[in-house]
Amino acid sequence: MKIIKSVVKFLTRSDVYIFLNQSVPTKDQTTETLRYNVLEYCSDTLPKDRIEYIVEQLKNKNLMEIEIYMLIDQPPKSLLDLQLIIEEMEERYSEEELHQILMLFRMDL
Repeated sequence: MKIIKSVVKFLTRSDVYIFLNQSVPTKDQTTETLRYNVLEYCSDTLPKDRIEYIVEQLKNKNLMEIEIYMLIDQPPKSLLDLQLIIEEMEERYSEEELHQILMLFRMDL
């Protein structure tokens, strides 16, 4: 196989789950075991339409792309969670803006 053009792109767990679900199973037991375990790990993700909405909202908040992907993969439940992901959080965002970000991840919306 020859790589024509390489593209660097971040993938969320949801992206990996969709890709592996659409891929053709192999006969190699080790590969299939790994595939099964990764699918199991990635199955607990936000729905795709919800992710698209959240990403759109987060882009409006001027988060870095890597911060958005990290928030999607590890949905924050508290300000502490945000602090672990968002670089220089206190300098970049007000408390109200941070609560708005947290609200995006509430499941009952």
